[in-house]
Amino acid sequence: MSAIEPQDLFKPFSVNAENSGRKSILQFTTRDAQLFQGCWERLRPIPEIRLSSTLGSTEIMNLCKFAGKDLANQLLHRGVDLRIPNPNNGVPNWHQLLYQQNPEPMLYWFWSRGTELPGDLLTYAARRNCVAGVVWISNHTESHDDWRQAVSAAADKVERESAEIFEFLIQHPPPGYRRDGTGRTGRTLSEDLLITIVGRACSKSRVYDLLLSGECSNSDIQRLQSDKAWLEEVAVQKIQTIQGLNETAGVVGIKVQAREAGLKLVTEALET
Repeated sequence: MSAIEPQDLFKPFSVNAENSGRKSILQFTTRDAQLFQGCWERLRPIPEIRLSSTLGSTEIMNLCKFAGKDLANQLLHRGVDLRIPNPNNGVPNWHQLLYQQNPEPMLYWFWSRGTELPGDLLTYAARRNCVAGVVWISNHTESHDDWRQAVSAAADKVERESAEIFEFLIQHPPPGYRRDGTGRTGRTLSEDLLITIVGRACSKSRVYDLLLSGECSNSDIQRLQSDKAWLEEVAVQKIQTIQGLNETAGVVGIKVQAREAGLKLVTEALET
């Protein structure tokens, strides 16, 4: 990148033969943090260069996936505001921040500049298994609907992070939220969550059983068995989180469902 003249970074080129669209090197590098940093190091010492005419909404969305607050401030002074969403898809750039390993600094950067949190941001963070994002957003929103949807999203996930997110959300409801009410299903939230947790665990367990019944190498067998064990452990952790609320939450049939799926630990947790 150091061998390229700064003005050449703005010249369009064909990305590949099948893609008729032409992008500049600067636009293309927004897909990768390291490439863009190299490009930006060439452009930053030249203050007369304005970037707003080159970096459009798509490039801004790309940048939100890795830009820190220092880069965000530098770009803002050069006419590029990472808070401006893409008008073509309606997805707030807040969502892109949750691709970052540590989104908290940029979440605060957006929030401290008066940008309103999207109504589904907590749910989106839960779906992405973004623990740090969930914690920060929970401290900056009081939306009951978003919290309930986020809890349901975490219940429906099987990754290890989802158990941590689920426990945090259950223990930190928004102010004024009452768990004991029944929803549209006629069941309490705890009962709905149990159905989701057990149903997802059983469904995923059957997939692992199907894979294990085929031809597998020893390493594949060990990996699948380990993944299945973690799947069950995650489900048990979530069940225990619900039980920790000291609520009576039982749903007819889910113990049978877990037993038939061969999920012994889940079955035992439901019988506790």
